[in-house]
Amino acid sequence: MHRVFDAMRNEELFRMACLFAGILSLLLLIPSLPLAFKHVAYWAISPIAIWAAAGAATQFRYSFVLLLAAAAFVFNPIVQVNQTAQWMWASDVAAALLFFASSQVVNVSNLRWPGSIQPDDVDLS
Repeated sequence: MHRVFDAMRNEELFRMACLFAGILSLLLLIPSLPLAFKHVAYWAISPIAIWAAAGAATQFRYSFVLLLAAAAFVFNPIVQVNQTAQWMWASDVAAALLFFASSQVVNVSNLRWPGSIQPDDVDLS
């Protein structure tokens, strides 16, 4: 678990994940894509939005937190939000712009474990 959390603090991995989510959001604009691709894209976009929101919260960028939480809600793969075609197009473009901006603005190197216990403070040996 400690290695996973260290990977979540990796800036380059975060930037690539945000760019990947932004590209997936733009690919969702193609109307002829199969429904299975959209479900897989939702499963990829939603966790990246939550990860970016957690990083934005450590920087006290609450406008990004709010927008990324909304993106995670809209792209929720379990309980999907039914949208008209116009709203779906608008949310895809907005999410792509948000992820591209998050890759440059949000810093995830300050992510910490919830509560006061840090991974470095715990000796598991």
